[in-house]
Amino acid sequence: MLDPVVEAAEGSVLVHTDTSTGMTVHWGDGRMRIDSGGFKTFGDGVGSGSRLSPYLEGPPHRFGGFRDAAGDRVGAAEVVMFEDVSADRPADPADTVRFGYAFNPELAGPKEMDRLPAYPETKGPRPGNLLVVQAVLPKPVADRLMTMIEDDPLVAREVAERLVLERGGLDRAFWEQGTPPYDHRVKPPYEDLPETHRIHLIVPGADGVVTAQPLTWRAERTGETPGRDAVEKFTQQAGSFAAVDGRSQGTGARPRTAGTRDVHGTARGD
Repeated sequence: MLDPVVEAAEGSVLVHTDTSTGMTVHWGDGRMRIDSGGFKTFGDGVGSGSRLSPYLEGPPHRFGGFRDAAGDRVGAAEVVMFEDVSADRPADPADTVRFGYAFNPELAGPKEMDRLPAYPETKGPRPGNLLVVQAVLPKPVADRLMTMIEDDPLVAREVAERLVLERGGLDRAFWEQGTPPYDHRVKPPYEDLPETHRIHLIVPGADGVVTAQPLTWRAERTGETPGRDAVEKFTQQAGSFAAVDGRSQGTGARPRTAGTRDVHGTARGD
């Protein structure tokens, strides 16, 4: 189950998307009503000092774009990220990881954007809508979440949705259906994506290069039902998240850095 992930993310979640007038969302430890639509960042992590990662928000030229394993440029419209931020939080005794999810056609590059269903046009300068979700998690929780996403990439969408609704405070009606004046929903158009679409795991390197590795759909690999079944399976096999919540318990030896593992869970450079 993803309940422990949502609980561990409390007070750290940032959501960035095109908003509509009338939305009521979490703004730090309070609530805010959106009186003027447009791109905004909200969530219970507002005011915590966290900022949106440029690797999720884009545009690609801000960080040089993504590279594949061969070093060639590659576009990726839907991505997940696990980035060690322990050094940025010296007051926190636990190792921490920034989890990020983005559905952002702009990250795929101009040519790929034309092949993907975009959100409706917005009033701002962006070519269409996007969704960015960030949270800071104890490393053991992040490692377990990464394992589930590697097994079934659709879990990334499920956890992003829960963080938007429960830690971002967005009403489900705005997520599913949208509202005037834009009449579009916040939920990305997953059902309209081409069969060739893949979620990519992005790994920021110390040299500034950000690699993007495509994840294989669970159904293609195993023929099993994707989504929630994978969450339940891994929770049962691996035990409770709470047993490894690094914020409340000691973790023994230093856990592996989530951002230094490949899509198969193999440690690199540990």
